Amino acid sequence: MENNNTEFSESQPSSPVDDFNLGLLLYVVQKSIVWIIFIVIVCVTLSIIYLRYTPRVYEATTSVMIKHEKTTQILGYESVRLADQEEISRQVQLMKSNLLLDRVMTRLPLQTGYYKEGKTKFIFSELYTSTPFEIEGITVSNTIINVPIYVKIINPHKVYINFTVDGKEFEYTKDTGQVLTNSYFSMAVHVRNNVIKEDLSGIYYFKFLSKKEVIDEIATKLDVAVDFATKTIKISLKDRNPERARAIVSSVADEFIVYAWDDKREGIRNILNFIETQIDTFAVLYDAYQDSIIALRLTEGYNNLGQGFLPDASAYEEKFRGYKHDLTLLYHFKELLLSNKEFANLASLNFKLPTQSFNDEINQIISLQQKRNLLLLDATPQHPSIRLLDKEIDDLKGKLNQDVDNTLVELNTNFTLLRQEYGNYLYEWERIPGLKNKFDRLDKIAAEKNDFILGLYGQLSHYLIGSAGIVSDYVVLEKAALPQTPVSPKEQYVQIIGFVVGLLLGLLLIVVRYLLHNTIISIDEVERKIIVPLLGVIPRHNQEMDRSQIVVIQDPKSTITEAFRAVRNNLQFISNTPGPKIISTTSTIPGEGKTFISLNIAAILSLLNKRVIILDFDMRKPKLSKIFNVIAHKGVSTILSGQTNVDDCVFDSGIPNLSFITSGPLPPNPSELIMLPKLQETLEYLKTKYDYIIIDTPPIGLVTDALEILKLSDYPLYILRASYSNKSFVHGINRIVRESKIKNLSVVINDYGRGASGYGSSYGHNYGYGYAYGYGSEYGEGYYTVNPQKPSWFKKLFN
Repeated sequence: MENNNTEFSESQPSSPVDDFNLGLLLYVVQKSIVWIIFIVIVCVTLSIIYLRYTPRVYEATTSVMIKHEKTTQILGYESVRLADQEEISRQVQLMKSNLLLDRVMTRLPLQTGYYKEGKTKFIFSELYTSTPFEIEGITVSNTIINVPIYVKIINPHKVYINFTVDGKEFEYTKDTGQVLTNSYFSMAVHVRNNVIKEDLSGIYYFKFLSKKEVIDEIATKLDVAVDFATKTIKISLKDRNPERARAIVSSVADEFIVYAWDDKREGIRNILNFIETQIDTFAVLYDAYQDSIIALRLTEGYNNLGQGFLPDASAYEEKFRGYKHDLTLLYHFKELLLSNKEFANLASLNFKLPTQSFNDEINQIISLQQKRNLLLLDATPQHPSIRLLDKEIDDLKGKLNQDVDNTLVELNTNFTLLRQEYGNYLYEWERIPGLKNKFDRLDKIAAEKNDFILGLYGQLSHYLIGSAGIVSDYVVLEKAALPQTPVSPKEQYVQIIGFVVGLLLGLLLIVVRYLLHNTIISIDEVERKIIVPLLGVIPRHNQEMDRSQIVVIQDPKSTITEAFRAVRNNLQFISNTPGPKIISTTSTIPGEGKTFISLNIAAILSLLNKRVIILDFDMRKPKLSKIFNVIAHKGVSTILSGQTNVDDCVFDSGIPNLSFITSGPLPPNPSELIMLPKLQETLEYLKTKYDYIIIDTPPIGLVTDALEILKLSDYPLYILRASYSNKSFVHGINRIVRESKIKNLSVVINDYGRGASGYGSSYGHNYGYGYAYGYGSEYGEGYYTVNPQKPSWFKKLFN
């Protein structure tokens, strides 16, 4: 068997394209899929935790348009102030100045912060004016600034107040509206009229805030952008409370316009003071009234009521009957699915609700069973075609069973939700008339207040035009709306990022595991890098075994037997000279299957009526005595030391023409025994009695005993095990050939189809190598070593 590789070809660097192995990649992906799912779940969970504990930030925006007009007042004053970029920039700075923000502070209740505590003190929400109570008071001492003052609503008429200052705890129980005065503050707690049960159980607190700190905070959050082309000013603010953000933005715009008006009409301010005071007063009251109506609507859930008629109860009853029918049908079908092996009599499933249909899967199973029954007329149940159909039927049944379970879960969930919806339907049906009348009255009052405020603005405009003739240079182009969606964090983006990061980490894991994989899995890779012939490839055996066995006798027509016949035939291409031949097997490390190869090559040669004997030269870790269950009180060690003759150590294997000699008692100097002339004499004597002498040598990667035997062999065989032997072992074989000058050395790949090698090459696929003889990695462990510890989970992750 001629080798096409050369030392020159071995020295050629392999390209990434040549080294890439799609089968290995598929194997790594398959083994990593659980880790990838775990990593994705962890990343998505972390993103959910991040979203859970990250405060939502809302942005409110309003636009102010600059509309400079040059008019003559009826009182004789003329507006000659024209706006340029410098003037607009000055006005922008005015919006963020303490002067204007102080006016905003005066307009809005920002010096008292209202909060609701979550499950832990680290989680809280800012309520602004949506609290069930309102604080009216002033601070006496700066010590109380930013100190949480807890308020517990005992009932609508009594509250409990608790706070701690400088390590001292204070507790009070007061009637609502009753003034509480101490050395820190003087205040009264007013409970709102719309208190509900949830408000009584919630944990609320408020803080007296420093005016300067609040102004600085607003100035930091407030963003003012100018578009000189359209002469518009965009005012935006981000805050954790959407109502507070809208109120501040609206107030900044309003106060800016008011200030601009005041700046232009200093001469007539006294005339309009009364109207402005009324506007400011009723505007605040109107906003508060509107906010209270909105809060009441949200509390009562009125936004979802009165929008069309409620569905008829008969529709719910029809759905209930449909769910019960479909659930009963599915449960009976599941029992039939688990108890019947034949589906020929199975009828189609007719659901009353839009439910997943299983008719296609049922028809496929019936079709496969009919096909199987036809094949059974000419074949046994163990025939590959029958077994393949059985597997397809089992897979379809498993998938159908899983689909039925998923559909049952979905139907039960929807049935439960329908019952809850029906309960809500009954509850809402009773609430609608009373709530509608109540909110109609409130809306009527709000409309009257709105009409009153609009009337005041009309009066103001009339006096401005008629008395002063000066109009504002700024107008609100777009009023600030209540933000509904937070601008930060972006929940969908965060979850998508968590999912993508999990996928990227999973891909990184695949790449790392692929790059760290260093065992032989590809025949092409071995042939490309080795400088000696590849004698044959032995596939995996189809049974588990504790130790090496002779398998070629068990099933002469099996794939593994054919592989050993191919090795036997290929031996003739190495050397075809007449006469007895010596075959030796070695490997780099234990566990690569050299004893297994030796036994089965010996057995396959004995089938040709050749006299064959196996010699166990692995005197440090003998195996033949255990395999054939004999007592190794004599053998190779006693022959080489001259204690016994050869014939006394020969055992009959029970297989015609096949004998063996065990390693004998463990000698203190096995390497020296092999170097004695007695070895050559023994082999020459055995050549007179046997056609083939097969020598099982120690692993050459651990001891050098095998080198001398390989040099004396006609057929030296080097065993590599798929998905077990390291890739560097190939270079070790090349080095042994170059340095030790071993002739006729050839390689046999053992256990091909194991692990990633089952994915690794078209060679195994074409020849049908797909079995498993299962001596695991523990087969070779313990050769001059202690028992190894189990690998850690981290090592398993990158194995």
